[in-house]
Amino acid sequence: MKTNNEHLILAYAMDQLGDQKLVDQSSNQFDAIVHGQLAVVNEDGRKGLKFTNEKEGFIELPKEVLNSCDRFTAMCWIKPQEIKMWQRIFDFGPKHDQNFFFTLKGAGEAPMLSLHNGSLERFGSAKPLAEGEWQHLAVTVDGNKAAILVNGEVVASSQTITVKPNSIIGENTENYIGKSRHDDPLFEGVMSDFRLYNKALKAEEIYEAAIVDMQDSIKAEFLLNGLELGDCSLVTSNLSLPKTVGNGVCVSWSSSCEAVVSNDGVVNRPIDSDQLVTLVASVTIEGETVTKEFLVNVVKQGEASITLNVDVASKGVDIPKTFVGLFFEDINYAADGGLYAELVNNRSFEFGSWYRKYSQFSDYFYAWEVVGDIEGVLTHEQGSENPIHPNNPHYLRVNVELAGSGVGIANTGFEGIAIKENEVYNFSTWVRNVSSSANLIVRLENANGTVYTEQVITNDQLTNEWTKVTTSLIPNQTDACARLTVLFDHEGTLDLDMISLFPADTFNGRENGLRKDLAQMLKDINPGFIRFPGGCIVEGFYLDNAYNWKDTVGPVEQRKMNWNRWEGGQPYAYNQSYGLGFLEYFILAEDLGAEPLPILNCGMSCQFQGAQLADDFEPYIQDCLDLIEFANGDETTYWGAKRIEYGHKEPFNLKYLGIGNEQWVDHEKHGEMDCLTIYEMFRNRIKDVYPDINLITTSGPFPHGKEFDDAYEVITPKINEYIQKGEVFTEIIDEHFYMSPEWFLESMERYDNYPRYEDGKSGKVFVGEYACHTNRTGFSSQGVNNVLAALSEAAFLTSAERNADVIEMTTYAPLFAKKDRTQWGPDLIWFDNTSAYGSPSYYAQKMYGNHLGDYVLDSTLSIRESKVVGSDYPIYTISSYLEETKEVILKLVNLNGTEKEIEVQLEGISKVDSNAKEICLSAQQGLEDINTFEHPTCIQDVETSIKVEGITFKYVVKPYTFAILRLKVE
Repeated sequence: MKTNNEHLILAYAMDQLGDQKLVDQSSNQFDAIVHGQLAVVNEDGRKGLKFTNEKEGFIELPKEVLNSCDRFTAMCWIKPQEIKMWQRIFDFGPKHDQNFFFTLKGAGEAPMLSLHNGSLERFGSAKPLAEGEWQHLAVTVDGNKAAILVNGEVVASSQTITVKPNSIIGENTENYIGKSRHDDPLFEGVMSDFRLYNKALKAEEIYEAAIVDMQDSIKAEFLLNGLELGDCSLVTSNLSLPKTVGNGVCVSWSSSCEAVVSNDGVVNRPIDSDQLVTLVASVTIEGETVTKEFLVNVVKQGEASITLNVDVASKGVDIPKTFVGLFFEDINYAADGGLYAELVNNRSFEFGSWYRKYSQFSDYFYAWEVVGDIEGVLTHEQGSENPIHPNNPHYLRVNVELAGSGVGIANTGFEGIAIKENEVYNFSTWVRNVSSSANLIVRLENANGTVYTEQVITNDQLTNEWTKVTTSLIPNQTDACARLTVLFDHEGTLDLDMISLFPADTFNGRENGLRKDLAQMLKDINPGFIRFPGGCIVEGFYLDNAYNWKDTVGPVEQRKMNWNRWEGGQPYAYNQSYGLGFLEYFILAEDLGAEPLPILNCGMSCQFQGAQLADDFEPYIQDCLDLIEFANGDETTYWGAKRIEYGHKEPFNLKYLGIGNEQWVDHEKHGEMDCLTIYEMFRNRIKDVYPDINLITTSGPFPHGKEFDDAYEVITPKINEYIQKGEVFTEIIDEHFYMSPEWFLESMERYDNYPRYEDGKSGKVFVGEYACHTNRTGFSSQGVNNVLAALSEAAFLTSAERNADVIEMTTYAPLFAKKDRTQWGPDLIWFDNTSAYGSPSYYAQKMYGNHLGDYVLDSTLSIRESKVVGSDYPIYTISSYLEETKEVILKLVNLNGTEKEIEVQLEGISKVDSNAKEICLSAQQGLEDINTFEHPTCIQDVETSIKVEGITFKYVVKPYTFAILRLKVE
């Protein structure tokens, strides 16, 4: 074992054992204590310690091993005997909610890394480990980034980690190998070469460490083990044969029939019949050669491997206009400093936090600082006497004792104020002149005080009553990290509140509007509806933190601020100014051409946190009735008149309303007053007044399991009961799933057998929150926005579209994520203060939203027989028809690394226009491809014109591609 690595904390070879002690072979002398009975064994050429549950064997490490460790790598070789839930490789930390552990099998049935420091952060792999085989495991943590590697390959990662290893230390620290600090199973199997580093090693460094002591033949076999070619059952085009494995080790290839498949993967299809070819990959290390065989079935010339028959004369189920929508929640700093275009942070001096022990802010002056001449003296305090409005009870009182050449205050925005040269920015503030003759000198400048633009608001505009004053600023330079400064050129006292800076160029030119580029990305999806404002935001951590829509309408200076329930554990303040409120959501829906779909609290806080139940549901029911009146009422109604007063004369024509979010039946905690009993109370009151409103209830947070089953055990008989009365219990049921690629692809028939109720109105499904999480099979683990996720989602949507008589609506979640400010991933759109990009999933959603037919067409996919085992679903597909343009729309998803040639047969038509449209989202390198700020459109939808020859034609779907064909037919 090499032990001279300067970053090595400890190293246990595990090839010898004495006196119940494991000797540290680094220079740090972190010897470990062995508990129970462990034995040194030699299995398959590798020595290690054998752990058995019966003999209660585990290893206790010194408590100090993480003391100086803010970055971290742990690695070892294991040969598991039996993999059990929560079985630990290691578990470090002082207590159960302040620890750091790696388990072979978490809730997602695969390896998982979990970090706790009050809040819980975890992620895991989608691929389970094998029993009875040697595997090399590693985990790394570096700032916000963390990863799990198996055999040198990254199988899971996260970019939202906040817990550092040295933050979970203390007097009671207990560090174990093979044991949990809970009553979880001990590790069973053989382990060797366990190492800790105070550095997050790169994948190639981990790979080198993994193979350093291997025999050459075993090393070569290890390298070839992960080599794959993809689906070789129906090959019609050239194969991509990897030239290297591991860290640059060469692979050579030989073919059993070079005339059909060359040694370089060039394919020449045979004339008479399909032909089987064996490709042999070879790796040689120090004279030791290991081979691996791949059987390839090459399809003969002129025959497609797959046939797609589409009956254009058929008319299947109608596709709702609401099939693809948007779900906005203020998570990942999506509203203030995000979609909401306000550039001033903490403009009303109301910032606060329920989570003060976690947050690094506690005062009203957050995001502000005192600036100006060094001779000047300025003091400030938070005032509360006679505020602008009781909902906004605080303001800033500024006392200038000596003005000099100007002292003042500056706002740094949301980690900087992004401005563009020659763009117009509208400044406003409310001022009350207590005793000052000062003018307000308003500037945009850089952090060093270089002025980009300046305007003066003269003292004669300021009175002893609250007065709103405005001006416009046009900077002469672009700066991604500017600040807004307000200076005072004379002594005296002034009160200020609601200090605001907006770009004049907002989305659709709206005042109090939205950031143009982000809103345009939403419009480009062509959504049929938008769900708002959440999510768990609706429920609140506790009920007093729940979202109240009435606090979010009216003049912005009268809106009541709230702390964000997603704030827990964040290093930055996270409040809700409610500048982006229900009026703005409704207007956004209007600007997008989408149906508004608000979700309101049902009198329950988030069951994952506070789990409070209201004593009186009447106020919550009244909120629902009042919201419908606000959206649809005329000037004769109280709330309709309020909407008109707030600037929107026409009604919003609200059709949908969700009652509660993600609640589940919990009789143990709430007795008989479960969420569906509560929903029925709401339903009866609302339907009495507004019988045409479509109501949405919830099936809980998971796609299956006890909570899901309990919900449908109540919902299904209730639907039938109400149908017998000629009524509707619930029009729509909200289902949520954050699952692995495997789950999405295994669930293609999920909705085929859902009930179709005889009234045609009841029990439709709203897939209200979903995303493919590439990391594991668990319910809400974080994942990566890569091509694999996008294609898995697109494939699943083909099955949902096939069942469009059941699926009324779908929305990906979450919608937005701000760079370095995320609590949840993956997300559809990533942004910072100056730019934004769509993930591959964004472009898949955009393709779906812009290419929906009116109804589904009958289609049949036929696959040629092959002597080589291939994918169960070589292509995921759905066909539809759009009457307005007389187009057949074919959607095709290829999740394989080989091209798929399809013969498309259109029946029931006489002619197809030879000029067709092709829209493709394709990987550039492979399924792990992503977009980034540096390369924002590496993966995107690309539209081209193609030629088709007749009503039967061949089309090739490229590897790792979501393709849409639009064909004009007669």
